[in-house]
Amino acid sequence: MVDQVEPLVSVRRKMVVARIEFMGRLAEFKNEQLTYSLSADEPSALQVVYHLYVIDGFVLQQMRRVQTEDDPELVNPVALSDSYYGDAVLQVPSEFTLETILTGMIVRREEMFSYLSQLPTLAWERFFHFPATAQMRFYQLCNLLALHDQQHAHQLASIKARLDSSSV
Repeated sequence: MVDQVEPLVSVRRKMVVARIEFMGRLAEFKNEQLTYSLSADEPSALQVVYHLYVIDGFVLQQMRRVQTEDDPELVNPVALSDSYYGDAVLQVPSEFTLETILTGMIVRREEMFSYLSQLPTLAWERFFHFPATAQMRFYQLCNLLALHDQQHAHQLASIKARLDSSSV
């Protein structure tokens, strides 16, 4: 069930807090550390930022599906791998800088919050599901996006600690 607080207020609070945590972790990186990766299997901090930018656009598309289709089957954005979404999840286009990605993230979140602000209360209860899961409600998809930001904030902290311990 949706929190007693208006659904948008509750979800927005969670999403903003998670994004602030992510941005705080990102601010700890020196410029030269942003593009450095300790191994071929690990993304750089810039790739993690780009990943969030891509996912925000993807999730907004899924939100719209939930509101226009009956119980659609969605791809879980938290479990979304680069094998599903291709190299677009981690391969930062050469013309993208940290500033352009961050600007894009702001625009996408504003678009998302604008969309969410137009939904009636009952829309937050619409059903969807992920493959092999039970039905979930729309507000839970929004909560997963906040969780996704938190997971990547922790990932940035881990990357930063390892970069610092290796003197990069």
